[in-house]
Amino acid sequence: MIHRTTLTAVPIISLVVLGAGLGWWGYSQDRQKQAMAQLATNEYAAGFHGLISDIGSLRDETDKALVSTDTTAFQDRLRQMWRLGYAAQSDISRLPAGTIPTTNIQAFLSTLATTTDGWMTADVGPRQKSVHSTLVQISNDCKTISLRLNKLQPQGFSAAFSQLAQSHVSNRVKQDNQMVSGITKLDGIAASYVESSFPLSLPKGHQNDVFRSEPTISQAQAVDALKRFTGLVPKKPWHVAENKNPSFTPTYIVEGSTNEGELFATVSKRGGHVLSFRVNYVPTRDNFDLATLQTEAKKWTLRHDLPPSVVHQSIQTDHTVTITLTPTLRGIPVLSQTMNVTLALDTGKVIGMNATNFYQHPVDQVPQRSYSALQLTKALNPSFHVRMNQNVIVMDKSYQYQPATVFYGTSQDRTFRVLMNANTGKEMDVEILS
Repeated sequence: MIHRTTLTAVPIISLVVLGAGLGWWGYSQDRQKQAMAQLATNEYAAGFHGLISDIGSLRDETDKALVSTDTTAFQDRLRQMWRLGYAAQSDISRLPAGTIPTTNIQAFLSTLATTTDGWMTADVGPRQKSVHSTLVQISNDCKTISLRLNKLQPQGFSAAFSQLAQSHVSNRVKQDNQMVSGITKLDGIAASYVESSFPLSLPKGHQNDVFRSEPTISQAQAVDALKRFTGLVPKKPWHVAENKNPSFTPTYIVEGSTNEGELFATVSKRGGHVLSFRVNYVPTRDNFDLATLQTEAKKWTLRHDLPPSVVHQSIQTDHTVTITLTPTLRGIPVLSQTMNVTLALDTGKVIGMNATNFYQHPVDQVPQRSYSALQLTKALNPSFHVRMNQNVIVMDKSYQYQPATVFYGTSQDRTFRVLMNANTGKEMDVEILS
């Protein structure tokens, strides 16, 4: 009796063990599929976001090319366009293959690459009518694609890619996905672009230590220099430490309490120049208008041995205003130098200043102007409609100051700032303002 029970129990136990093993195997397989689906979801989303970014940047570079003035600058824009088109194709390759139709978008980008490569090889300039009309078409196409891609980001954006990933992992591809239908429509629009076919940023300054020939001061001397500069009275001795990561010159960091609030400042170790300071004063109301404080900021910098300047911009927030000043040399603004002055709107007093950028980019010598603003205007791209201009001094890519004229104007439906070298007559920079 006992013997028969044992023989019967053996296959039952085996089935139980086998069932448990299969259950664990099925659970493990499901876990693996979920992990793969999550990786695929992240990959799809990254590719889609990258595509939006690269198409938007491609449009910006195309619009800059539309207002380029000379062949050298234009060729730089073409290289950027070619690079961004290739990047966009790479983004598309990260989307779920076989599910989202992108044939026409890829053909559009491929034709773009062929066109820009041909222009670079032929060393064409921006003034050819056929080139200009093609650029207008590319810009409009990129704008349409960019707008429609952005519209494909509803609240269910992540869920749509997650569904695609789950479908691919399970080998059950569904075509009723919101993302699929959206890009399908976009790809259809891109087809018309391919069928029609195409016919044949201010540099950062150098890091030279302008104070290298000046004597080194002690921490106590740095405190004294800061007191004289700000007129602030310490409530107790200020703490001074050497900055371990200075931007362009060895500096001291000074912190402590004052009669106006907590202080944070930087002072150059050589020469004892106050590079920046800020008092943690909290204004409570607005007693002064912006124009009055802009005038006060310019006067304050003059009283503190900083150069004459013009107001570049003003940002008002929480009963304070930070005014960015551009120093002038013989009445001409030096765009590569700036100074920030922060004032309290209740007292009208200066509670902060940062002149690091001014000291970091000293003007040594500037070549003579060879071209007037009128002559440079004639060199601009005809599609760029000038609204205003200003003579300036700016640092070029070789970190040398150059006389220049900045032009503000429009092309297509966008606003640009074009910077022209008044020494060489060449384009220095194009910036999209809106």
